[in-house]
Amino acid sequence: MTALTTATASTTDTPLSWPWPVEPDRYDPRPELTGDEREALASLGTDLRRYPGGHDPQAPQWKTVRRLLRPLDDVRASLWCPDDGSYRRGVDDAIALILLRCAARRRTVWAWSAENWIALIGTSARQFTTNAPGWAEGTARPYLSAYAYLLSGFTEFDQLGSFRRLPLAWRVFGKRPVDEAQQQVAQVLRGWGYQVEAGIDPRISPVLCQTLLLNRSPMLEDLTTEAFDRIRQHPGLPDRYIGPLY
Repeated sequence: MTALTTATASTTDTPLSWPWPVEPDRYDPRPELTGDEREALASLGTDLRRYPGGHDPQAPQWKTVRRLLRPLDDVRASLWCPDDGSYRRGVDDAIALILLRCAARRRTVWAWSAENWIALIGTSARQFTTNAPGWAEGTARPYLSAYAYLLSGFTEFDQLGSFRRLPLAWRVFGKRPVDEAQQQVAQVLRGWGYQVEAGIDPRISPVLCQTLLLNRSPMLEDLTTEAFDRIRQHPGLPDRYIGPLY
């Protein structure tokens, strides 16, 4: 895959052309919850899901937890979501689960480690379902992964069990740019004589999406020589993907 970027590779790192949707310095980074914040979260309870019909947006507790909610809502606004009610509810439930875990740990997401995120997401879909409240949609789990990635730079995807990189790349980068990147790579490989499936090729997609995620951009022009060198050394790159990168 290195040769795909030979024409655009530079000898020095340059700013990525894809803007990161969350700027941590815009938020209050204090790691500990205040007593008022803990009380407000406990009082809101299942209203943290903010479902239409039962949600009271005027409740004073929302103002109290505003600094916790703001980055979560900003991430939500940036995420790609299928036009399906269960996925939209999944995003809402992901936010509620994060806030509940903040209350339980008395720590904001800015202080979470990779292990903290894994404990919430689960090492499998079954573990997530077992540990999550009964009201939580199963579709919340993949969005928790997107939150972990965008807020904390989480890349320990192999610790989440059977985990598909393509849907995560769609969620954080948008479906169109990711699909365009796959099509460009497939076109080049066909030009080299490889038999590549139309649409999503299961041999290419996982490696490409992992590469885009580790490079924090869906744009192939951002995969410079330096970027590939950095990605090959990244602890989040599974050994099985190292060969295809060459």
